[in-house]
Amino acid sequence: AITGQQDRHSGNIMVTPTGQVKGIDNDMAFSKDKTKYLKAMPDAIFTENKDQDGNTISFNYLQELIDEQTGNAVLNMSDKDFVELLKGSSKDPENLNKAEIDQALMRFKAVKAKVKTLKDQNKLVTNWD
Repeated sequence: AITGQQDRHSGNIMVTPTGQVKGIDNDMAFSKDKTKYLKAMPDAIFTENKDQDGNTISFNYLQELIDEQTGNAVLNMSDKDFVELLKGSSKDPENLNKAEIDQALMRFKAVKAKVKTLKDQNKLVTNWD
């Protein structure tokens, strides 16, 4: 959700011989095209909040099942640290542009708000059995 991966489906998930699950084919992640992302997901995971001119100003994250450990990691990361992480370094072969980082930050804030709500309601998932 945070990376804005538009191409996540069962064909792009790999299970290694050791049982580790990995997402592959990440070339459509971190897109700044929020409209394409929102429409590409059959079960939308975000809704948009728009200003009076129709510009997206924030997202709402709709998922209800969030792992407690992952949720706490999201809550413990500041927006500033998140942006710095996405900026990468000058040695990286590819870097995100400002629009891509801004969109990712909006998704991060939406996920963080949802995690906080679920945590306050004691609804983060602690046991997946």
